Amino acid sequence: MNPKSPLSLGFHIGGGVRTCDRLARHAKLSRITLIEGDCNSALDQILAAVPPNYLTVAFIDPTGLHIHFNTIRRLVHSRKVDLLMTIQFGMGIRMNLPQYINAEKEVLTAFLGNSDWRDDTEAGGSMSQICRRILDRYMTQLQRLGYQTFKEDEISVRTDQNNLLLYSIVLASRNKLAEHYWREVTKIRASGQRRLL
Repeated sequence: MNPKSPLSLGFHIGGGVRTCDRLARHAKLSRITLIEGDCNSALDQILAAVPPNYLTVAFIDPTGLHIHFNTIRRLVHSRKVDLLMTIQFGMGIRMNLPQYINAEKEVLTAFLGNSDWRDDTEAGGSMSQICRRILDRYMTQLQRLGYQTFKEDEISVRTDQNNLLLYSIVLASRNKLAEHYWREVTKIRASGQRRLL
């Protein structure tokens, strides 16, 4: 990696034809590889393009529960990959949970990598409690891949009106140094003000 260039290789996956075309014409993005399509089906293309010995940060920002856990599992297998990801708690899980429970299509099962989330729904409690257990289950899945997840400092994005959790930003890393950097970043509030502790 060239020390003068902080980004050695970058990818943008998804976004559709318009987004990819617009990004392709942007002069500053000449080192970014654009791959149009679903990240689950484009993974072989990504793995072939990223050398397995690279230190990698995968920023995963889906608008729902689109990325399958098996995709994450394959992406990080035998590679040095940190995951910075948004987990769509409100729209992805909470709002759609009743549909997931009754649906034949297993969206939540693909997202979590197994159907154990059904145990969380059967355990009862409020919708927030059930969804929190499902989110905790996802974190446990990441830990089973050898990741430390810094859940206590996940960044929560909430609605203004009802203070409902929309999504969380989570860092998962196999390197303990990442926790230090994550704690430093999460000390800074959206306003730019630093937290004391």
